[in-house]
Amino acid sequence: MVDSPVLFVGNSPNQVHGPGQSWSDLLASLRTSASMTLDESAHELKPFPLHFEEIRNRYLAANPEQTDVDVVAKVTELFRGMMPNQIHTQLMDLAFTEVVTTNYDDCLERATGKVSIPANFGIKERAYSLFRRVAIGSKHIWHVHGDVSTPQSIVLGHDRYVESCAQMRRYMDLDGLKFANMEPVKAAFKQSDSIDFSRVHSWIDLFLTRDVHFVGFGLDFTEVDIWYLLSYRARHHKTGSKWTSRLSNSRVFAHMFVDPSKQRDMQKIEVLKSFGVDVLEYSIAGSSYKEQWDKVLTAL
Repeated sequence: MVDSPVLFVGNSPNQVHGPGQSWSDLLASLRTSASMTLDESAHELKPFPLHFEEIRNRYLAANPEQTDVDVVAKVTELFRGMMPNQIHTQLMDLAFTEVVTTNYDDCLERATGKVSIPANFGIKERAYSLFRRVAIGSKHIWHVHGDVSTPQSIVLGHDRYVESCAQMRRYMDLDGLKFANMEPVKAAFKQSDSIDFSRVHSWIDLFLTRDVHFVGFGLDFTEVDIWYLLSYRARHHKTGSKWTSRLSNSRVFAHMFVDPSKQRDMQKIEVLKSFGVDVLEYSIAGSSYKEQWDKVLTAL
């Protein structure tokens, strides 16, 4: 029996109505701050995490009085104050009680019109986000790449992606999955004895043991932490490990906006299918994102 499914939300909802912040917007703003030439094709030709590192290096060279903290502050300025739109509201009106997002903003929370409260089991994370969860009524939202309220948690740049993967692997190697022993997690994270670790789980547990629906998430190949988990799921489906029984009862659905004329879109779908992901295609060729979003929301 599979527990209730997980909704995994990417950046696309921020782009549907009015001005939002896409990754290209973010990089363009940072390039300007770093006195770099605005090359519109750069974000297509250079992997996002490495391009961010390049911009960061050039920005700090051009502004020697600044530090990494100042670079992150510029990023949070771009995302702080973003307003929720109709898509955010419709997503939060769905029956999903567990919502995972790579977005740094709090548009999903504010779309509910309710107050969110920390629900991270009392575990204090400064830089990483295995347990970074808020509760809104019966719903939980997990910000797996950090959030603007804690700038040091934001995952940007090649080093942060690699560090996040290492932290994820550490959690799984320590048998951190909820259906395994939580004591090693308690020791590894050096948390207070007052925490009831029988209740603790991370978004990774949800990702590996429940049905997952990706929506508005392009699954760019640079999202190495998410691809790592997809690869992990695919391997353990076949290897007969101690997790196989739980993994075999859950599925991943990718609701993908695709342009059939773009080879990269079609290659991505080929890789996803090889990992056992159920891909549902929504063509944006000759259609608007809004029209296709209506179809996705109906399907969910």
